Amino acid sequence: MQPRNSAVNIKMIDVSHHQKTIDWKKVVADGVRGVFIKATEGVGYTDPLFRTNVQGALAAGVKVGFYHYCRPETGNTAEKEAESFLAAVAGLQATLPHVLDAEGDAAKIGATKLTDWCHSWLETVEKRSGHSVMVYTGASFAKTYLGAKLAKWPLWVAHYGVNQPMENPIWQRWSVFQYTSSGKVSGIAGNVDMNEMDSTFWSELINPQKGDKPVNKQADDKTKEALTALQSAGAIQTPEYWIQNAYEGGTVRGDYAALLIQNMAKKLATTVPVPETPKPELPKPEPEKPVKQPKPWAEIEKLTKSASVHVDVGGGGTGVLLQGGLALTAQHVSKGRSIIRVKTSERNWMDAMLVAEHPVIGKDSVDLALYRIENPPKNLPYLPLATEPIASGQKLLTVEAEYTEWITRTGELCQVSTTREPWEFDCSVPVKSGNSGGAAVNEYGEVVGIFSNVVSVGIQKGSVREGVPGGEAVNLQHPVVAEWLNKHT
Repeated sequence: MQPRNSAVNIKMIDVSHHQKTIDWKKVVADGVRGVFIKATEGVGYTDPLFRTNVQGALAAGVKVGFYHYCRPETGNTAEKEAESFLAAVAGLQATLPHVLDAEGDAAKIGATKLTDWCHSWLETVEKRSGHSVMVYTGASFAKTYLGAKLAKWPLWVAHYGVNQPMENPIWQRWSVFQYTSSGKVSGIAGNVDMNEMDSTFWSELINPQKGDKPVNKQADDKTKEALTALQSAGAIQTPEYWIQNAYEGGTVRGDYAALLIQNMAKKLATTVPVPETPKPELPKPEPEKPVKQPKPWAEIEKLTKSASVHVDVGGGGTGVLLQGGLALTAQHVSKGRSIIRVKTSERNWMDAMLVAEHPVIGKDSVDLALYRIENPPKNLPYLPLATEPIASGQKLLTVEAEYTEWITRTGELCQVSTTREPWEFDCSVPVKSGNSGGAAVNEYGEVVGIFSNVVSVGIQKGSVREGVPGGEAVNLQHPVVAEWLNKHT
């Protein structure tokens, strides 16, 4: 895939209600020329600021497109979600394509079914609206879960912290590249996703050529055989992509021909001649992975107290410090504040700026809010996120950071996921209201969850099952939570 080129490409953002009120005149003054606006999610959910954002952007002269966050893992059909999206955007004019956002829990239905589902949604929206469509996804997600039948539509790819997104077997070029979720734009408080749109793609959208004759996208058998051979040689990734994007009326477009030559030259330059009589090499034994050892609970308690902070909002609550000066707590503790004050066990006060709140899933909230400490000290303590899967029976520890006292509580994980909210687990840690937002820490001193509620849980004692005080916590390893954390940490 091609690298970024901010000198040529178009500066863009994408927004939803999480950006709250936007001053679109300031956004334009900051050089933003296009925006993708969240319209819908699943079936029946429309972003509460969708039409407000569309009207504001259009009034300021920003080119707009609309996107739909898909939820096939819930059992929704592509047709129903397409109908929900089309109903929400009816009567609104968009210059940029309609976008299908495929990520997160959508992977649960598997690569083949997900590809078919996406294909159906894109075709339905494209045919019924008469408007162009495209795919949004993460670079790794595209490589793992999406198939070749989606190659005929343009790609909007997300890959943070790099100048050139990861390669995938479907698309050789991106049309839009989302390179960070922590961008800053005038007129928007807090972070916003930043994108570059390929300048050629932009020109085709803004100045479409009218009256062009239909282009023949059918290749003959010899051409297909040649493309298959080029794929085997590593010069191209899929024949289908080249037929749809490079092969026009029996000839290959010049820019794609140049790319093909470059790929072949690169392949030849890196090919190492195979000796005529190679000596057989014995397979090298794989190095043994070190076995992770549990820490003494006294040490875990000390580390957790150091990394737990009192959140001074309303009735107060607890948060936990993560690597990089981040502080994780519950949304109902921070109450949507853009800035909060936190206090460490050493009685040091710090201000923290909101990075992101986890979006709702359907109508249910994932009770997490992530903040960043302003000017964190170099020796600021923190706890790492867990790397091992959680399991029933695991011993857990948490700390309640009161205004003047840090209180330790322990218990066991009872239920890995709850029926109504599968991203939460139940445990017998006897938490109080002040534990809200605090960390559930495992035997390795790692954060596995964030406490969100006080509940009674059932535990087995001999032949008797009885209820004991406990708590619900957000499982930080659940895919919908882990992906959000990876995006913002």
